[in-house]
Amino acid sequence: MLDSKQASLSPSPKRQLRSIISLARDEQTMARLNLDVYDCIMSFLEPDELTTMMRTCRALHSVGIKYLVNHPYPFNDSDVLKSYCRFVFGDAPRRGAALRAISLNLLHIHYPSLPDASQTIRVILELLSQAPNIQRTQIAIPSPVLDLYPQLLRAPSLTRSLKSLGIINCSMVHAELIRELQSPLEEVYLRFRPGSQEHPRTVIWLLGKFCSTLQNIDIEGFPFGDEDSTLFPHVRILAVSVSDASHSIGVLYRLFPGVTDVEFIPFGLPTPSQLLDQYRSRNTRCSLTGRWLHLQRLSGSIEDIYTMALTCRIDHLSISADFQDAQKLCTVTTDARPHRLTVELNARLDSLVFNLPSQTSLNLRLRSTRTPMTGQPA
Repeated sequence: MLDSKQASLSPSPKRQLRSIISLARDEQTMARLNLDVYDCIMSFLEPDELTTMMRTCRALHSVGIKYLVNHPYPFNDSDVLKSYCRFVFGDAPRRGAALRAISLNLLHIHYPSLPDASQTIRVILELLSQAPNIQRTQIAIPSPVLDLYPQLLRAPSLTRSLKSLGIINCSMVHAELIRELQSPLEEVYLRFRPGSQEHPRTVIWLLGKFCSTLQNIDIEGFPFGDEDSTLFPHVRILAVSVSDASHSIGVLYRLFPGVTDVEFIPFGLPTPSQLLDQYRSRNTRCSLTGRWLHLQRLSGSIEDIYTMALTCRIDHLSISADFQDAQKLCTVTTDARPHRLTVELNARLDSLVFNLPSQTSLNLRLRSTRTPMTGQPA
């Protein structure tokens, strides 16, 4: 390990970049160094550093285009997105052909701004039409935008490239649109409107055609049904509401046998306390065949995790609980035997906080004590 003196002599990243650029200007050095070395270096640079290096010569300018076009820019603002599109259109044959991946976050477009969004949508559609080699597209979109511009999901390039789809406030109209997709979806984030459960359709009907590619499912407000077949063998990350699964862990066992990360997300009204033990008893009697043996992470409220009665080995258990849930917490941790436990305590302190003077800051400290077993040291 370097001592402090040696570490202080190490060149800074900016100095290293200047050294690289000076080497690039040296024609003899340029001839000696393989272009693959520069290619590797440029893959780690930020756009401002990348453009500085690209200005040194035509060879590096040509190499850097693909990294400049495919940089993961935060497209959460219409002006940034349109500026990027103008850059690509400036040399569409080269820059459009170099585009391999893009992430479009349109959640910033709200209902009052929908009339002004038409130009942004047209620019996006034009961009997708100018990217013949695109391999991965991620889209997050609010339902009002999708209602006005369903062609966003019907662009020809998305047939082969749409890998991640997020829709907020979905309806059954959007569900039908999702089912029309021919894309190799790998991850979905779907939030359905209240009342979407009041139909005979299930998640199998909605996402069954993507069963060979889906790896990450985050869905709320759409029922799972009670299918007996295994439909999603490649899913590793799962976020669902226990009410969508009819409070049955067996349904999730059958549909997602290879899952490693599970989150039970809150949805609808809390489960009545008199039903918690009833659901837990039913899940405890679930067949041992097909049970999950190991989860890297499990998170959710203490009520949901208690209800689902998981007994597999868990590396990290993250629970949201109230002070009165101590007994359920003990039961869950005994079942799960987690290596790491994170507990978020929801303390009801309204009467205390509201009576504090306005200039007083509140600092709470929780001290955990553990009573030793009989015959064991404290």
